[in-house]
Amino acid sequence: MSRMPIVYSSRSRIEELSRNLYRIDLPMPEAIGPTNSYLFKADGITDSGRSLIVDAGCDEPATREAFDFALRELGVSWGSVDVFITHFHWDHCAGLSQIWSPGMKVYGGIDDYASYWEPMTRSGSVNPPITRLFEGEVLSVGGYNLRVLQTPGHDLHHLCLYDAESELLVGGDQVLCGGYPPIMVE
Repeated sequence: MSRMPIVYSSRSRIEELSRNLYRIDLPMPEAIGPTNSYLFKADGITDSGRSLIVDAGCDEPATREAFDFALRELGVSWGSVDVFITHFHWDHCAGLSQIWSPGMKVYGGIDDYASYWEPMTRSGSVNPPITRLFEGEVLSVGGYNLRVLQTPGHDLHHLCLYDAESELLVGGDQVLCGGYPPIMVE
């Protein structure tokens, strides 16, 4: 059985969106198309010194390669990175199997990765411990105070991050520009 080609978009692999905030272009199977991840780079002054990846992409070696490249370019070590998952669909969380290591905190809207969606562990993916977040909790990184918003709709346990001072919303697939509402029935 042949594998579907893995593709990047035509955009830059890394793009600075705002101070200490970067978009990382992640490769995906061709039928899905590329997706975004984000990195809030820690400044070590207004935060604990740990950077935050938002969404981990798919379970492909190219995912790790994309993150390795981005972190190297931004001068961030894997030992100082945590991960926030907006929602637990394959293209946003399965990449944890490529990037997770002990000591890395994983934040999300569920208690347990494996029991939520069995296909995540079917191919031997990791089952990292998850720190469950709720409405109103705040993650501070890179000068941002990212308030958690519980936003079920696209996924029952979907979370967004909002920084009121910069009017910044990170929404995973909660806000799409494809002309249709991102609502799913599970």
